[in-house]
Amino acid sequence: MTYGWAILGVMAAIGVLAYFGILSPQRNLPQTCVFQQGLVCADFKVESSSIQIIVQNGYSQRIDIYNVTVDGCDTAELSQRLGDMDKLLVNLTNCDNGLPEDMIKKDIVVSYSFVGSSLIKENVGEIVARVP
Repeated sequence: MTYGWAILGVMAAIGVLAYFGILSPQRNLPQTCVFQQGLVCADFKVESSSIQIIVQNGYSQRIDIYNVTVDGCDTAELSQRLGDMDKLLVNLTNCDNGLPEDMIKKDIVVSYSFVGSSLIKENVGEIVARVP
């Protein structure tokens, strides 16, 4: 009978911790922004209705960036040429990032081509961040 009360007490404590979000795995996720090989997410900032990303060219040649798309945001239409290791600040507006303190996980798609090529390629990345 004593063990039964001890188990009931532990279950109640776990329930209280889960109710207040202390055991939520999303609280402990690191904030990251990554792309596939070739492009680098040098820095980023997430707000309730916008996302800013600094995209760096990691290819060993010049590229033309045409647009950047993030789930739930307006597409950033660009016509920007980046040399090797050059950076570009991309502002995405009208985003639906949820409420403050929410964790978001969204895909980022950058459409680009190598200078001198007519083939448009896509580099897909991901951003995981907390809305301030």
